[in-house]
Amino acid sequence: MSIKVVHVIGSGTVGGAENFVYSLARYQHIHDPEIESAILFRKPKGYFYDKAIENNIEVFACKEKIGLGELWGIVKYFRKFDVLHFHGLYPSLFLAAILSFRPKLYYIHGARALTKSAKDVFKQITGTNNDRELPTFGGMKRFLKRQWLKIFLKHFVFAIHSPSHYYKKFYQGKYGINENKIKVLSLGVDFTSLKVTKNSDEIKKEFNISPSTKIVGCVSTFRKLKRIDRLITSFAKLLAKYPEVDCELLLVGDGAERENLERLVSKYHIEAKVIFAGLRNDVPNFLNVINVFVLPSEFENFPISIIEAMYFKIPVVAFEGSGGAEEIVKNSEGGLLIKNEEELADKMGYLLNNPAEGRKIGENGFIYAFNNCSIDIFSKKIKEVYGAILGSEQY
Repeated sequence: MSIKVVHVIGSGTVGGAENFVYSLARYQHIHDPEIESAILFRKPKGYFYDKAIENNIEVFACKEKIGLGELWGIVKYFRKFDVLHFHGLYPSLFLAAILSFRPKLYYIHGARALTKSAKDVFKQITGTNNDRELPTFGGMKRFLKRQWLKIFLKHFVFAIHSPSHYYKKFYQGKYGINENKIKVLSLGVDFTSLKVTKNSDEIKKEFNISPSTKIVGCVSTFRKLKRIDRLITSFAKLLAKYPEVDCELLLVGDGAERENLERLVSKYHIEAKVIFAGLRNDVPNFLNVINVFVLPSEFENFPISIIEAMYFKIPVVAFEGSGGAEEIVKNSEGGLLIKNEEELADKMGYLLNNPAEGRKIGENGFIYAFNNCSIDIFSKKIKEVYGAILGSEQY
């Protein structure tokens, strides 16, 4: 008898969590006859939403704002399934899940869980600290949502999984989650989908890059938290300190910060050396030309982009204190960790000037990614969790 699972995600737009949910549902749909998977999209649009429909995965198109009628429709939909697998913070859907009386899992994605404590918010409201501004209406809404998340996680969720020890500790401390309830389970990447359809010369020709030019690259959404600005600043320092290195910076992605990043490139007068490739559906083609991969984020739970880069045997550079990104680099020995922009410039220069060392580091990353982070490994482990839920009376 098969297990019916619905994955609950915010939208189908391009992003790490969305990519993972689609890949997992697709893998379960194609390779595991014991699991019937579906996806509920809170915002029914975007690349992965379209891909799910294209691959005949059952989808439920939910409205972002729902009334009582829609809420009851979601409750009835949830009752079709044996397990509800949440991948984000969705207060109204939490309520529907509770009313459905179906067992629930929660998988931690991204940094949205980072929030201020009730004590900090109270200080802002009362003006206890004169140097702090009053919280905004949007900030208060986010704070209240996270209090609801705390209740949901502590009292209604069977198990919580985090892809990194960093976020496991954060959730234990911030939300008071019992250690036995939250486990570390690395995200899975569908390596079979990372197919190169254009060789490196074709990609370089498309962007007027010389065949001999070395590439520093990053694949990311352009949000403030991703700190692409400090990668650009470090690259400008690299060009000044290592003029003998023929290199360019390739940025694959898009987002709200793009105009600010383009202005920063102009400020440093390095427009001829920085390429904004935009959103691409052929990311493997770009990974195939990158010599050094940099993830400059402040915080990451478990960046899939690093695992994909490691699969392509690319040495990775990330910042100390970046959470899951730092954890992956340490565990894999597939990259270098740096403290600041000056050090980032030096490490990029070192790797570009020492390709043999880069290849050695890249091999370490590949072995780690292949042995620990494939979608088939994740799928087998999470199926064991589904079985444990259905065999338990705790829900």
